[in-house]
Amino acid sequence: MKHSNQVCQSIGFAVVLGAAVFGQQQLKAEDCSKPSTAKQNEPAGETIDPRAIPFERISLFKVSLQCAAAPEIGCGSRAKPLLGDLENQPGLTGTWLNGTGTWLAVAGNEGTSGDTRSAAVRSASEKRKVTANELTGSEREKALKDFHAGSGWRGGARMDELGKKEAEIIAVRLVRRISAKSELTEEKANTLRAAFARVFSQRFGKGETQEPREELLRIASGQLDANATAAFQEAVAAGYRPLAGEK
Repeated sequence: MKHSNQVCQSIGFAVVLGAAVFGQQQLKAEDCSKPSTAKQNEPAGETIDPRAIPFERISLFKVSLQCAAAPEIGCGSRAKPLLGDLENQPGLTGTWLNGTGTWLAVAGNEGTSGDTRSAAVRSASEKRKVTANELTGSEREKALKDFHAGSGWRGGARMDELGKKEAEIIAVRLVRRISAKSELTEEKANTLRAAFARVFSQRFGKGETQEPREELLRIASGQLDANATAAFQEAVAAGYRPLAGEK
């Protein structure tokens, strides 16, 4: 994918993840006064300001890339391969997923038609077994307005942020389940949350799908007494997805 000097138009664009941001990158003003070097190695979607892209060069799609364990956010580990494929397509200048994992935006260069963008998404989504339906009419206008607002949209290089957010949500959920059955000090709860989140984040970042129960149990056993460890085992046995009434 070509990286244009037009990225300097993106200085004012903040890349934000709802209430949580991990590893945020920014383009500094002084970088625009000299030829780009390291910035040329960044994915285009990370530096292009969505507000600077003409409407007619943007295609938007409805996708189902939410996290099963955290339905309110997009699933970075599932979306990353798809966006990576698209970012390597000739004629495309950027791809983004919204924060909830329901909309995909694809931008083309001046000579790339909408049909070409659609064909690229169709090919990549079939390869990754993701359903992507192009938005038209009022649905497109709604998604386009949100995209041009910029908040919460990420390119492929920032999908790991979503994985970290999902890991944190799961860790908090497990600790809440434990504390509902066995009293935990604030310090102990924070220690467990951080350790659990680290395990899930590392697995999501590597694309691993193996159950981490044994690793989580080793952490819990080193921090909890017998009663609290039993509560942990119940919490894990209930699964990582939210139960009724859980966040």
